[in-house]
Amino acid sequence: MLRFPTQGRPQDEVQMPVGEDGPQTLHQGRVGRGFQMASGGSVGQPGNPFPASTVKMQAPFFRAAGLDLAAEVPGLVWGTINVELGYGLRRATPDITVTDVDWTDGLTGAGRIAPETFSFVRCRLIHAGRDYPGLIYLPHPETKPPTNAHRYDILEVLTCRVEGLADGQPVAVLCRADAFEPMAPL
Repeated sequence: MLRFPTQGRPQDEVQMPVGEDGPQTLHQGRVGRGFQMASGGSVGQPGNPFPASTVKMQAPFFRAAGLDLAAEVPGLVWGTINVELGYGLRRATPDITVTDVDWTDGLTGAGRIAPETFSFVRCRLIHAGRDYPGLIYLPHPETKPPTNAHRYDILEVLTCRVEGLADGQPVAVLCRADAFEPMAPL
């Protein structure tokens, strides 16, 4: 039996599968609305200095470092699904880390930020009885600009189109149990 947190309530016990990478943990939450920078939905809005989807802008740099997002996630949608957990998680053992990503090289003003470090954890997003392959997208807080501050109670998931998904709906993220460490209650 594995224990996993559910929506900020005390832990429940559930039998979880052991994947090829070891024990798995299920993080349950709800779809939340993010800054809309990863998807490009806030381009041109106050507070967003970037000219396009930040994930799409970062992708060539990830690919040059050996991570092809589109190959990792078939049918990838250029944006993240924000899964609000109700409890905090700290990155522990990611599957992939890409350091010193200077993805705003060529931008000026507020759009020019220092190089960032990103980690990724392979996962499955579960919604309405179906599961979708994905990557948990983890910009490192210590290199992330203040424009869109990191929240430890949200998992940002890169995945394909999820039929019928809407803000506020319940979802779950299945990933390796050792990928994250729990934080003190929020």
